[in-house]
Amino acid sequence: MSGQIWRLHCVLCIGLAMSVTGCWGEYSSSAVYPVQGSVLVKGVPAAYARVTLVPINEDEKEIASAVGVANEQGEFKLWTREGTGKRRDGARAGAYLVSVSWRIPEDPRSSDTTYSDELLPPRFQDPEQSGLKIEISSRDRELPPIELNP
Repeated sequence: MSGQIWRLHCVLCIGLAMSVTGCWGEYSSSAVYPVQGSVLVKGVPAAYARVTLVPINEDEKEIASAVGVANEQGEFKLWTREGTGKRRDGARAGAYLVSVSWRIPEDPRSSDTTYSDELLPPRFQDPEQSGLKIEISSRDRELPPIELNP
């Protein structure tokens, strides 16, 4: 009987430790959710555009921004880099300001390539001036298209 009580005690302690440290994944306050979207400039897919989401809440700005780089069809999937440097696919739920930078790589297959000059007006690279906002919830997986008309 004492062996069963000991095992139950161990299971409860492990469960408590996991909930305190956020090891339950989706139930953690730092949970990220898979999110994808697209970016268009004057109705044309913005291949290789970089989309950055910065939390609006001042308390969260130092936690994690979300980033996505568009493929040739202008589609992107967001990822988040945590304070530890670990990259996690997805973004946290919350309200974000958005910036977009669009520079075309000379060789998209190479990690050591040069890029074109910026193709968008400077206001789009500043999340405070871009006029773009996005809300992400735990249920949203597809963002509405980001449509730019510079």
